[in-house]
Amino acid sequence: MKKLFLIAVVGASLALTSCSRKISMMTKNSVAFPGMTVTRTDYKLSKDVSAEVEVKEWSTLLGRLKGAKAIGENKRELRQGDVSGYGLDVAEKIAAYRLLDANPTFDYLTNIRITREYSKKWLLFLTKYNTKVKIVAKGITLNTEK
Repeated sequence: MKKLFLIAVVGASLALTSCSRKISMMTKNSVAFPGMTVTRTDYKLSKDVSAEVEVKEWSTLLGRLKGAKAIGENKRELRQGDVSGYGLDVAEKIAAYRLLDANPTFDYLTNIRITREYSKKWLLFLTKYNTKVKIVAKGITLNTEK
């Protein structure tokens, strides 16, 4: 009887606390061009563009449980941009998404520089971070008109 009651309590708590999250991803992966050469007239290189984001992060249980939320965004939406070849953390992925979202004509990113500034607050078993990330990069747009 105790096991049945325990299973019912655990099931009810999981059902009441479950939530859905909308995840938007933008990615600029590399494409292999076998046997193809590219000259300077085949692409346009932009000037430096940047994006900034402030993210509140938390972790507990020695980093096994983590969470992040960008300030000014919906709590249930996670918007991340992925750039292959770079090991970006959560705050940097959110900044990359904002950079790519503001510049939809970019096919690739290059010369990526990331600056971050954070403060850390420790509360018994919970660690909170307030992170400010700025990503600066150049965009490459391929000329497809030939």
